[in-house]
Amino acid sequence: MSKKQQKLANLLRSKGLEFEEEVRDLPGTPDIFFRNKKLAIFFHGCYWHNHGCGNEVVNPITASQRAARSLTDQQQQKELLEQGYKYLVVWECDFDNDPDTQVLKVINRLHFS
Repeated sequence: MSKKQQKLANLLRSKGLEFEEEVRDLPGTPDIFFRNKKLAIFFHGCYWHNHGCGNEVVNPITASQRAARSLTDQQQQKELLEQGYKYLVVWECDFDNDPDTQVLKVINRLHFS
């Protein structure tokens, strides 16, 4: 788990939320998973997951590898939905800009879905 993912997890715990991390038995291995709400949270790095926000990092992967990763993400999210789970993506750039808003986004999804 990256430092930023860990920070998100810590912020969620500080709000009293309980969850599992890196759940390998679900499609995509959600970074955070609320079993009682059937909600998977993915913390996506913008470059690797092909967000297109311009958040550039030095990384040796090609555009075609990023595009393939994006298609894999979409397939895994579809599988989650087919299995009766919900998901939410927290993008690295959004978390960098305003972590508190991303925490509220998760909380709102927990309470209103």
